Amino acid sequence: MGELERVSRETLAGEAPRMIVTAPPQHGKSEVVARRWPLWHIARTGQTVALASYSADLAVDHSRATREMGTWDDYRLALPSLRRREVDKSEGYRRADVDRVDNWRLSNGGRYIAVGVGGSLTGRSPHLIVVDDPFKDGAAAASKATRDAVWDWFSGVVLSRALANGSGIVVMHTRWHEDDLVGRLIGQQSGRWQVLNYRLEAEDDDPLGRPLGAPLDPAVMGAERIADMHATVIPRDVAALYQQRPAPAGGALIMHDWLSCRYD
Repeated sequence: MGELERVSRETLAGEAPRMIVTAPPQHGKSEVVARRWPLWHIARTGQTVALASYSADLAVDHSRATREMGTWDDYRLALPSLRRREVDKSEGYRRADVDRVDNWRLSNGGRYIAVGVGGSLTGRSPHLIVVDDPFKDGAAAASKATRDAVWDWFSGVVLSRALANGSGIVVMHTRWHEDDLVGRLIGQQSGRWQVLNYRLEAEDDDPLGRPLGAPLDPAVMGAERIADMHATVIPRDVAALYQQRPAPAGGALIMHDWLSCRYD
């Protein structure tokens, strides 16, 4: 959460931060980055957060869960602004009265907007844009047409809106493919993005300072389940989904060493 709090501070200061977060499946990344942190951000800053996922339905699920969290007593004690804006229906909805499951406000003016990848942000001015799981699954990420469509939407909608507003952006997904959204951002804009790779088994560059091989969360996947994964899941999927490295160091079907000779 410390890095996300830094993104919040830089967003509030108009510094337009850029962050990439990758993590293995079922380790709570969406719970933190798409739900709890945006709620914390809008409650403390009064800013607007736009959340985009691969489908509008998933984005709405995140929005609904986030709005529900805002009704929890312990959250409201810590963040009094979580009281939602009162809506005056006596003369119909006013322009500023927003209380839909995909678009709602807090009493401090903070706003949460949910859209699907491919959806529009025209007419909205988010201070912070979170892209969570832009690909439905590995099959979608394996499709070049889908990868190109996600990239075109991200470039034409997310980046253009962020540049116009000076917005912060956080992109988060499990790695599926060398050319997925994170792969393209690292390849084309590497100097602009801070990258946090949370691998299932710690490696030398672990952002949490874990010893080599230590599991990310033993309660989710401990030593026995990790051993079972290595015995049953093909190396490429282990490298991509769990270690956030879509191209295994040794190759999966074709070994890199086989390509060391060149022929005329």
